[in-house]
Amino acid sequence: MKNNLTLSEHSLYCPCLASARDDLTIPSKTGLKGDFIVPMEMVLNRLKSEFSFSRKLYYEYIEKESNYSEMHESCFSELLNNEILGIDVEKLRTSFRVCFGILDRIGAAICDLYDIHPPNGLVYFPSFWQLDNGNRREKFNKIKSPGLLSLYSIATDLNDKKTASYLFINHGEMI
Repeated sequence: MKNNLTLSEHSLYCPCLASARDDLTIPSKTGLKGDFIVPMEMVLNRLKSEFSFSRKLYYEYIEKESNYSEMHESCFSELLNNEILGIDVEKLRTSFRVCFGILDRIGAAICDLYDIHPPNGLVYFPSFWQLDNGNRREKFNKIKSPGLLSLYSIATDLNDKKTASYLFINHGEMI
């Protein structure tokens, strides 16, 4: 909670106990109704499950003490390249990968919800926008969603070489 690692709108602006739960839902302007609600709630449940797993791995990486017997059992070769290996760092790496998978699922759900699949059919969060292909920019502009604009901003940051380098490199290694 102190790191605001919950899927809650409330947690964006307040670290109180009320923001401690992953309580996002799929709202609409007229309440919760329509054929899209159940499929989108299914996607959201999957996102919550994966995010909970990612958060647990991250917490274990941060809070748990290293198990040196596991390191000894793995018999890593010392290559003098300062590579960080072992179960602890794999928890962090896996947490990171799960979060990227979550972003890809969000991209796929957006494509399904608004019928805006990219021309190549591949939905990877940082690149599925492809606004310069066909009339995708017009399709996205018609949606008029602050949330979609925020997601586009995240994707733009992930596509920025400086930001990507900051996110992907840990101690000189690719995560």
